[in-house]
Amino acid sequence: MYCMANGPGAPREAGIKAKLSQWPAYAAYSMFTVGLALAIRPSLPHMICVVVQRTLDLLLPPPIQTFLGIPQAFGFLNALFTPLITYPRLPLLISAISASSVILLIAYVNHAFVGYCRNALATDLHDVDEYYRSPEVAKKGGQFWVVEDVDKSDVVGCVGLDTSGTTPQLRRMCVHPSYRRMGLAQRLIDALLSHTIKHNILCHDSKQKLKIKEIAVGTLTCQEEAIRLYSRRGWEVVSREKEDEGPFWKPYWEVKMRRLMDVGPV
Repeated sequence: MYCMANGPGAPREAGIKAKLSQWPAYAAYSMFTVGLALAIRPSLPHMICVVVQRTLDLLLPPPIQTFLGIPQAFGFLNALFTPLITYPRLPLLISAISASSVILLIAYVNHAFVGYCRNALATDLHDVDEYYRSPEVAKKGGQFWVVEDVDKSDVVGCVGLDTSGTTPQLRRMCVHPSYRRMGLAQRLIDALLSHTIKHNILCHDSKQKLKIKEIAVGTLTCQEEAIRLYSRRGWEVVSREKEDEGPFWKPYWEVKMRRLMDVGPV
């Protein structure tokens, strides 16, 4: 689970980066900048209005300005910015609220990934052998692989083939940040596919044995490297949640992929 949160391209970091690239975050950045500018120079809005008004006076005659409602617009803006001069702490409050909203957004996404890790440690990763390699699961081809640094006796990568559902799934693909860019993810997928091709028997009942038809995998839209890796190894996107269509408060968006295998009796 350490791999979920650390290193370049880690899901947690990628999820936070994606969240900070959406319109709510950009709105907060803008409000923070405006508030800070007004705190430093409270008269800035009036100065801008004066410059714009004098420019319009040179370009448009007064009757046309009156027809377009420009004087009323400037009157509204002056009334709007007056409290910023009357209450000099108001711009600082705007900046503080904007900065706090960004911090809360980061904490919210981080909490979502922490919850995901806790759920994983409480379910299939609580007892890997029981979940992925028990005799009942082994009959369906379930298995779990790890990569170990023998010098340090540390597990630096893992992947599992979950056959507990109706469709086998590639799950828990992780590589330690210090061991990325070494081809370990490719080797883990190779081991899983080789095992599937060699032992891909799903025992729905004692009379009928069918080969695994497909292997599903789920990842996040912000995990572009993972999507490219799976695509190179034969997975295709089945569904992809669109970030601009879902609720902005959703911590992450999912991509579902599948890899078709040979179909037919053993």
